[in-house]
Amino acid sequence: MVSDAKGKGKAKAIAVDVRETEHTPLITSSPILYTTPLAASSYDVPADDAVRPGLRDAEHHQGRRQRSRLAQALSWLALFALVGLFSLLIFVAFVWATLRAAPASRLLPETVFSNATRWGTNSIQVVKVADGQVQLTVHADVGVDTEWVLGIDPDDDSAMAYARRATGRWLVSALGGLRAPASTTFTISAFDGTFLLNCTTGPQLAVPVLPNLAAFRKKRAIQMSPVTIPLTLAPSHNASDLVRVAQATWLHAGLRVKITTPELTLETARKPWWLPNVRRTMYNLDSNLALNLPHFPQGYPQPGSPLNLDEIVDVGSYELDIREDHGHQTIEFAALANLKLPLETSSSDRIIHFPPQLPVFPLIISLLGVADPSKTFPLAHITASPQFNYSGTFASISVPVRGTMLPISSEMIPSLSQLASDYLAARPNTVVVAPFHATPPSQEPSFPFSFPPTPISLPAPAKKPKILRGLTVRNMKLGASEDGEELTASGTLFASFGLPAELSGLTPRLDIRRVWPDALVYDGLPPPQLRSGSAEKASVEVMVGRRPAPPLPKPLPAGAFARIRPTDWLNATTLDTIEHQVEAEAEYVDVDQDGVLVRWVKAELDNAPLDVLPGRDKEFQAFVRKLLTARGKGVLAGVRGTAAIAFRIDGLSFPGGENGEGGDIELDGLGFEGSFIVGKTGSLDFIGHMLD
Repeated sequence: MVSDAKGKGKAKAIAVDVRETEHTPLITSSPILYTTPLAASSYDVPADDAVRPGLRDAEHHQGRRQRSRLAQALSWLALFALVGLFSLLIFVAFVWATLRAAPASRLLPETVFSNATRWGTNSIQVVKVADGQVQLTVHADVGVDTEWVLGIDPDDDSAMAYARRATGRWLVSALGGLRAPASTTFTISAFDGTFLLNCTTGPQLAVPVLPNLAAFRKKRAIQMSPVTIPLTLAPSHNASDLVRVAQATWLHAGLRVKITTPELTLETARKPWWLPNVRRTMYNLDSNLALNLPHFPQGYPQPGSPLNLDEIVDVGSYELDIREDHGHQTIEFAALANLKLPLETSSSDRIIHFPPQLPVFPLIISLLGVADPSKTFPLAHITASPQFNYSGTFASISVPVRGTMLPISSEMIPSLSQLASDYLAARPNTVVVAPFHATPPSQEPSFPFSFPPTPISLPAPAKKPKILRGLTVRNMKLGASEDGEELTASGTLFASFGLPAELSGLTPRLDIRRVWPDALVYDGLPPPQLRSGSAEKASVEVMVGRRPAPPLPKPLPAGAFARIRPTDWLNATTLDTIEHQVEAEAEYVDVDQDGVLVRWVKAELDNAPLDVLPGRDKEFQAFVRKLLTARGKGVLAGVRGTAAIAFRIDGLSFPGGENGEGGDIELDGLGFEGSFIVGKTGSLDFIGHMLD
């Protein structure tokens, strides 16, 4: 028990000692007494409460340190926020200043468009031609001069300019480009206000916009981006205006057009979260565009001079033939026209790509009225199917044409006369072309375009066609008229005829029923001509009857001494078989040196007047002396002049004639040349009397 008490006293002593010496130095000179825990029972404060004040002080100091750190962090955060906000304000102000100085903010949209955009067409693909519209796909490169749009001076190399360039590049990259969410229609007119066409873009047209390249490069390097633009063109229905504008464009080597946009909506291709939706709708935009025609290769007509279609249109071949269908005969014709295009065929240079086969175009060809050009007379129904050929150096368009001639009315005879006159004189002729709508309006249209009747010029043939190939007179005799006052000529006239090779299908169907020659007679063969005969006088008439004698040429040609011209038509017979034609020509050939199918016609020349030319009495007397001294062999004489022929074509009926049989087709002014032998007759005594 003593030991326990001692232990308790020690514990108590320790407790007391610790409590009392809490604020005393740790090292002291006094002895330290240790007591046992048993001594604690004599005090009121427990041992746990004695420790807590120190712990609270430590926690208090730790909280103060944490609050200090938080305040410091918040201070730095606020400082950074203020700096960031200030920087953002400066940046926004800088961007605002950049945009405010940009021309796009103060100039008209059309001015911005014309100055800022760069365009390069790579190719144009013709997709479809139908319903009066042309669908195209344009492949091009487009670029925007972003420095000009933002008002950045390319000559400014300062730090501020660099910052503005960087800001502009970032802003342009963020927006990504422009987009037209809906289809847009443009109206294109000539500068004089003539409407040309409407152009409609496809929906969702996007135009990427890339910033200019180098930041410090003084020369703007505009970055181009490829774009694909679907377009639908609706040309004007006034073909006369289109032809007039095309002629003026060629004559002035260029065209100025005005592009009008009633409404255009644009928005940015990208929509950043920090930027509100940028969308703008503009109305009644007008812009001008100048188009210059390029210099074409040698051999093609050059812009700036009158356009001659004969230089680029080549009618390679055409032919006519008679088709019989259920007892009804019609004239059919086929032609192949070629139109050269001065476009390089290499893929790198070719811009316009046409489909190999375009739609078939049904057309009506009409003749203009002679007395009243406002009237037209349908002549033929044709179909044309253009094809594009890219073989060789340049592209070409071949247009196969097939058609059928329509019935001919009496009212169109003067117009048909003019057409034949121009053809025989190798002159171009004007015809009217209009679409042929064979189907009712409720059905699918048979023609891809709708346009009014349009006059076009048919190219003239390369040289004057020659219908009469030659003429000779068998058993030619000179005599006197019944009253003995005039010289006459008698004999059997043979004339060879043939249509040009392209019309040779009609030659076997020609039936020449009458001829009316008018020729000068020469002592010997006629001298060479400086120019071709008088085919330019050729005309077509139907049953016109007697004709006045045309005046003599001035001056009279050398060697000519007389003129033979019957007073009326000579009945003629077309020789159908070779046996009959041998009668006309000992060495008969059915094809002449030009490759033309030749037939012969026969007519009797009975006492036709032979008039001595004024001032050519000496030449006539010299010829008669030759005749008197020929001793039965005869004398060679030449003839040159024009003739009228009246014929019919098997299968083609012209108005007129008796009993509804139809009239003859008369061609006048057909040049010919030939020779014959004049023999002795019983009338030489009369001729000798005239020589006295």
